[in-house]
Amino acid sequence: MIKPALDHMHLQCAALEPMIAFWTQAMGATLVCRRNYGEAKGAILDIGASAPLALKEVPCQNGAIANACIEHLGFVVGDLEAACAHILKHPGVTQVVPPFQSENFLCTFLKGPENIRVELVQKLTPLAE
Repeated sequence: MIKPALDHMHLQCAALEPMIAFWTQAMGATLVCRRNYGEAKGAILDIGASAPLALKEVPCQNGAIANACIEHLGFVVGDLEAACAHILKHPGVTQVVPPFQSENFLCTFLKGPENIRVELVQKLTPLAE
């Protein structure tokens, strides 16, 4: 049986700075770092949970008012290919981003019931020099 472990929670917001202020000042989180997700500004926060909170700024477009929402939940797995094969057997689950490799991980995104997005991450061991 595949049992992924929660790796991170990814919250999409319209304005990054007020969201950081809320989480750090009102909720007691610690700002770990700032980073970009492509061209979008973002941050990683330690919220005192087993997994960090990732924030990504997605400004309003065409006057639409955006609400903060969970963009995806990220889970670490031991074997990305096996986890995908297992999860994709379930009705209504589709792969929305094909597997890709970054410097130190393999990754893919799946979509489940009610369009929930799930990221699966297989961490890679750095090669010894």
